[in-house]
Amino acid sequence: MPFLELGEDVLLQLFALVPVGDILSIRQVCTTLNRLTRLRSVWLNQLGWLFLQGVRIPPYIGDYLALDVADLESLVRRLSYASEKWALTGTPSPSRIWPIYLPQSITWLHLTQGRWLFVASSDDKVSKLSCWDIFRIFSGNTEPIAEGYLPDKVKTGKVEVQDCDIILALGLGPRINSTCIVTLRKAHEDYSLVEIACLPHSTHVLMLSGSFVGCAIRQQSNIPHLIKWREGRVVEIPPPPGGFEAPGRRSVPHLMAFWGDKLVVIRSTTLETYDFSSASGKLNLSGTPGTRSSRSSRSPRAPLAPENMPKSRDCQTKSLVPDTPEQLPDSSTESCHFSEQ
Repeated sequence: MPFLELGEDVLLQLFALVPVGDILSIRQVCTTLNRLTRLRSVWLNQLGWLFLQGVRIPPYIGDYLALDVADLESLVRRLSYASEKWALTGTPSPSRIWPIYLPQSITWLHLTQGRWLFVASSDDKVSKLSCWDIFRIFSGNTEPIAEGYLPDKVKTGKVEVQDCDIILALGLGPRINSTCIVTLRKAHEDYSLVEIACLPHSTHVLMLSGSFVGCAIRQQSNIPHLIKWREGRVVEIPPPPGGFEAPGRRSVPHLMAFWGDKLVVIRSTTLETYDFSSASGKLNLSGTPGTRSSRSSRSPRAPLAPENMPKSRDCQTKSLVPDTPEQLPDSSTESCHFSEQ
C-alpha cells in the first residue's frame, strides 16, 4: 500500500512517534506531507513527548496553548534542540561553548525572550551596547547583529517587550546621569540599536512598565520618581511620613513595581504603596495620612490565588518574540542613532 494511502489519521499517529528532525525531513517529500506536518496537533503531540522527558516551558512563554501554529512549532523545535544538548539528570553541562570576546569590561547584560542577548561594556574611553542573536551564535556566528555607542557607562537597566518591540531603559553614570531608552529595529537586512528617548538628570532604573520608567535618583539625589518616557514628563512620588532622610530611606530602593492600581516601592526595611491614577497621573500614599505602609505595620494576609493576581497596568507584551528576524519591525521612519565616538 502506498504511504500516502494510509489516511491522515494514521499518518498523524506516525508523526507522533518520530523525532522533530524527522518531521522536518518528511515535510520536504511532497505538498501533502508538507501540509500535514504543519498541523497544530503534530506539534502538540511532540510537546507532550518533551514533557515526558522532563522538559519545561520557560515562564516567559505563558500559555503555550494560546500560541499560533508557527510559534508553537518554533517553541517545540527550540525545546527539542535544548533537550538534546543538555543533560536532564545530574549536573547540567554544556555540550558546546561559543566564546565571545569583548575588549571592554561588561557592566550590564540581559537575555530577552531566550534569544536576544544585550551586553553593555565600557572602559576608560568608550561605552558600547551590543546585541547578539542566540540563534546565529548556535550556527557559529559570534558577531553581534547590532552595536551602538553610549555617552557613559550602563549602571542599571530594565528590558520589556512591548507589541513586538524590545524596549531597553538604561541608567547611565557616573559622568552623565541620565536614562537612555533604546530599541532594536530591523531595516532591510540589517539591525540597528535606536535611541528613541533620553531622560536627563534621572538614573538608577528600577522599573520599566509600558510607558513608565521608575528611577531612584534625580539630580544626583535619592528621589524615587516615575517618568512617562514617551512624553518626557516626570511624575513625582510623594515622600512618606518622615521624608527620605528617615532611617531605612537614605539609600536607594531595591525595587519598584506596579501592582494593579498601586505603585509599590520596596526598601530594605519598608514596603511603601501608593495609589496611582492613570487618568490624572498622580500618586498618593496608601493608608491613613501620617502613617506608612511597611512589612512590620501590616497584619499577615492570605496569598492571592494566581487567577486573582492583578494584571500589570499599561503593559502590553506578547508571550513570544517572533522567531524569524524578518518579523522585527522595520525602521521606516527617520530615527536617532547613537553618536559615533
